[in-house]
Amino acid sequence: MNGRSTRSAWSSYSGGSRRGGASAHESPYATPLAPLRPPRASASHAQPFYSFVSVDDVSSIYNTVASELWRRSYWREIPPEALGHRPSGVSYRDCDLILAPVHGRGAPFNEIGGSHKVQVINYLQGSRTMTLKAELAMLLREWLEAHPSDEPFTPLTYVIYPRRHRGSSGLPTAARGARLRDEREAFLWEAQLRQQQGIGNVWVAKTSHGSKGSGVRVVDGGHQTCDFIDAALHGSSQAVAVQKYVEDPLLILGFKFDMRVWALVDMQQGVYLYREGVLRLSSSPYAPDDLDDPFSHLTNHCIQMHSPDFSSLIEGNEMFFPQFSRFLAEHHPGIDLEIDILSQVRRQIVCTVSAAWPQLRQKNRSGGFQLYGYDFIFDQEFRGWLLEVNGAPAAAEKLKTEIARDIITLCIDSRFPPPGGARGAVGGESGGALPSPRHHFELLVSAAALDVTDF
Repeated sequence: MNGRSTRSAWSSYSGGSRRGGASAHESPYATPLAPLRPPRASASHAQPFYSFVSVDDVSSIYNTVASELWRRSYWREIPPEALGHRPSGVSYRDCDLILAPVHGRGAPFNEIGGSHKVQVINYLQGSRTMTLKAELAMLLREWLEAHPSDEPFTPLTYVIYPRRHRGSSGLPTAARGARLRDEREAFLWEAQLRQQQGIGNVWVAKTSHGSKGSGVRVVDGGHQTCDFIDAALHGSSQAVAVQKYVEDPLLILGFKFDMRVWALVDMQQGVYLYREGVLRLSSSPYAPDDLDDPFSHLTNHCIQMHSPDFSSLIEGNEMFFPQFSRFLAEHHPGIDLEIDILSQVRRQIVCTVSAAWPQLRQKNRSGGFQLYGYDFIFDQEFRGWLLEVNGAPAAAEKLKTEIARDIITLCIDSRFPPPGGARGAVGGESGGALPSPRHHFELLVSAAALDVTDF
């Protein structure tokens, strides 16, 4: 298919023309450069009932949550610089809501909570078991051992620590005492067996703490993979997840894609799935014989936005669920998005959170919640594979404000209802009895059900 006919075919699914004046390299996940909350001209006529502090300038979603709360007269924002210890200043204990630093790093978990006050924080302790790639691999391996009748839903993954230098058998000191064991020898044996049998032997090496596409490399063969890890991270104590590359990916008009969906975990209510998701497409056609082309194989936006062909076929390299449904109806008429695709997504999210729930329940109070970005890939048999879980996910510009408002509805308004006569969500009054909350999250499993899980 040539470039002109490919672009013509895309018009059926693009969902509209590109925004006028937008740069071809403008990332739909870019962090806002300007503050979203200008200073108030004067104090509100109503005495604020609740207070929040936002100490995260990175997450666009939680920044938007803060901006939406700022627009409500019954919420007061406490500047981070005003925080201190009593009696000299405001304490975290005085805040009803804490929007913590990105990934929860430095979150004041030890300074909040208590029987006298309801407090909410937007990160969950123990999330690392899901959001660190090597930890996730071990978590799901343990889940499958405890549930042998379940089919694996994440690619085969090995945990490898980099050597100090080429040819050395010694691990970094920090790695020797780590919870995750080094699986280099088992990986090399697996790769050698695959080579002898002539079956797929392409792997993706992912640094466990990497984000936004950093520290990811597609490599063919076992020793080549280990050599890359040792050279790129020599002396590091960071675990590397070596994940089997899905070599028969489902394509959209010749282009590889992954699917990002958002799951919300609320310790009091349960696990929710956002009803809209996005397919993130590559900028170059799928080229299985050219593993060095990141624009063909790695669909992360932070990588793809550097391609000269980014946004040339579809705006932002993004296809949303309605467009994907039309694509499936035209090219795969026997496949239904809801029945055949999203049913797998729901199951895999529930299994992942169920596996981590004992640790989440032990470490968090009922006022905690967190939004996660789940990334999936589908093979040509329409089987879904969970690639990773992001603990501080970005969202497409089209969905960001809606997701933020729905988080407020579910996780914040449920604890801090608008007072009678106060302005509620932007655009409406909430006086008297509160209306049934409207949002775009679907409850997958309740917290009460997770509390009695057998894992």
